Order: sequence, then C-alpha cells, then structure tokens
Amino acid sequence: LVDDWGYADVSFRNPAILSPNFHMLVETGLLLDRHYVFKYCSPSRASFLTGRWPHHAHQWNPPQTAMVGLNINMTLLPAKLKTAGYKTYMVGKWHEGFFDPAYL
Repeated sequence: LVDDWGYADVSFRNPAILSPNFHMLVETGLLLDRHYVFKYCSPSRASFLTGRWPHHAHQWNPPQTAMVGLNINMTLLPAKLKTAGYKTYMVGKWHEGFFDPAYL
C-alpha cells in the first residue's frame, strides 16, 4: 500500500519520474486504478485497514486535538494478514488514534 502520492508521481505513469521499484511492483503485482478515496488520508486509511466506510470505523477527520480513533474492537488488516502467516510492519504516519497507547 502506498498512501498520499499523486497520479503521475511514478514512472509507470510519468516517464519524467524515476521510480524503478514501484515500476517493478506494478509489473509483477497488482495495481488498483479504479477505487474511491477520501479527500483526507485518515478516512481512506481507516477504510483500507478495516474494510468499512470511514463513518463505520469512527473516522471522519476531526480536528487533531479531538480524542478519537478507530474502533479498537475491530480487527484490522495487519492482524488478518498475521493469521495467514504474513509478517507486518508499519512505517510512516498514523492518524487513526494517537491519544491512547491502545490505538497503536
């Protein structure tokens, strides 16, 4: 999953960009090019992680000072992947709940 890139920010859509690793991933993997994302990253990320619409996952882009996050009773995609034998790792930002360690 790659988050927050522009449509033409990769070599397979823009020859002026050099991104050989992403190009190889597209050649050998799966490119989803017909999907819906939200205006902000948090609702889109919540939908991907939970498989639900953001308002069902308690994510609607409230102010950063609000004490909200994903419903911690939901099983997220990384947990499902682990049960299938995959190893998971997170790198980058996390806006799905930051005020309580239970969200991490």
